[in-house]
Amino acid sequence: MSSKGPNRAARETVKRFETLIQSASDEQLADFRAAIAAEIRRRQALKASEMQKTKMSRLTEASADKVKYRDPKNQFNTWSGRGRKPDWLRKFVADGGNIDDIKV
Repeated sequence: MSSKGPNRAARETVKRFETLIQSASDEQLADFRAAIAAEIRRRQALKASEMQKTKMSRLTEASADKVKYRDPKNQFNTWSGRGRKPDWLRKFVADGGNIDDIKV
């Protein structure tokens, strides 16, 4: 095994930490332990948050059908053309409207 590169730097870092730990008081060791535990929790929470964002992003992309029809009376009422027709569209057609007239 070569003593060059990142492995050497890692071994030197470990030696410095070992020296620091050996010279630390019990109170300092308890503080180190608490700080390390807090950092681990912070990183786990960050990772969980990133995973949740990724999951939600994928779900949004997968379920977001493009709008094909828009209610002429309320622009926020839309329909992708999939699934059950919404009430506003059924009423529009029942009142004599042509579905092709509101196609986006």
